[in-house]
Amino acid sequence: MKKPYVTAFPGRRDNYQVPLALSEYGRLAGFATCFYRGRGAIGRIPMLASRLRGRHADGLPESAVECMEMTNLASRIGQRFLQPSLVGVWEDAAFARRAVELARSHRANLILYEFQAEWAFRQTLGHDAIRILFQFHPHPDLEHPLLLADGARYPRFLGAIRRSTRSNLPNSYRQHTRNAWRNADHVIVASGFTARSLQAAGCPNGKITVVPYGANPGTTTTAAGVRRMGDGRPYFLFVGSGTHRKGLHHLLEAWSGSRLPASHELVVIARYIEPGMRELLTKAKSVRCIPGVGPEELANWYASARAFVLPSLSEGFGHVYLEALASGCPVIGTRNSMLPDLAGAQSHIRYVEPCNVEGIRVELERVADLDPADPFFGTRAVRESVGERSWPRFREGLESVLTRFDG
Repeated sequence: MKKPYVTAFPGRRDNYQVPLALSEYGRLAGFATCFYRGRGAIGRIPMLASRLRGRHADGLPESAVECMEMTNLASRIGQRFLQPSLVGVWEDAAFARRAVELARSHRANLILYEFQAEWAFRQTLGHDAIRILFQFHPHPDLEHPLLLADGARYPRFLGAIRRSTRSNLPNSYRQHTRNAWRNADHVIVASGFTARSLQAAGCPNGKITVVPYGANPGTTTTAAGVRRMGDGRPYFLFVGSGTHRKGLHHLLEAWSGSRLPASHELVVIARYIEPGMRELLTKAKSVRCIPGVGPEELANWYASARAFVLPSLSEGFGHVYLEALASGCPVIGTRNSMLPDLAGAQSHIRYVEPCNVEGIRVELERVADLDPADPFFGTRAVRESVGERSWPRFREGLESVLTRFDG
């Protein structure tokens, strides 16, 4: 008999694929989130609901979705006037409490991300419940020292790093996501890198299953559908948030110090640029910054780039790597991601060490000098190298884990 599960998180983590998987396989007992089209006071107002197009998943029954709008609004207001990191902990705890309440009322089990699981898994539910952790960030014991060490070299980012790692909070709050795995019956991760980070923290390998993410809908294209982007100049492409963890500062430093021809351009597509990064972008030469594009346009930016570059310090997965490859764009990235998991795509991936500006510079110049016929390129070959990495397959992988605990 299939066991029911409850999940809860603010935002639209992983495009709602976890609750969607639970619903698809007849396991969803309840899902608490914040804003969702069709649910809650705001989601039901036509004028406002139109702005929540991305806050919806086809196939996820609205009746199973509970909106904690006031919790999220209070968090947004609190982060303006109080310590943002501490307010974030408060919001995580509020969603964790609601998940526990729903699990108790439905006599259901829990599948939670680490930010909600840390508190919820320690609670007594009143029935014999399974606790499944989805660890989407690498474990803090591995990730946080990497970020803080690089922050010591680039002090302009230290404030943002301390907020993101919560190292600016008292010790009890800094431990917020370190021990969720200890109280979990099983742990699901999206990449081998995240799995290794948990193993380094003491989590037994047999307690972990890697279930890879799929490519985001609408962000891949076919060779026949490629529309050339830019002004005809060859360009390298960065897509992601303009934050320290993504290594954009290292890329900009390497780009500025490179001997690339003046005809080459670096295109940065980022909806958010953290304050410490803006000055670096402003000073960089031959860099075009685009605040954001739609899925179809993004697919074309990928497909007509010389290469996609993301020298990230740490990625629990790295969706943009997969999106680039699935659109036929070869990749320059780091091993601190899902890239080593893509066995069939390794000839279309060039690796650089995180934080190694000189290594990034050398790799940019090497790729710029490659003959177009080099095996590193080839839109069709690159696209086919990632195989069938889809969201339905991800949901099937989640179900295969949950099936082990049916009794």
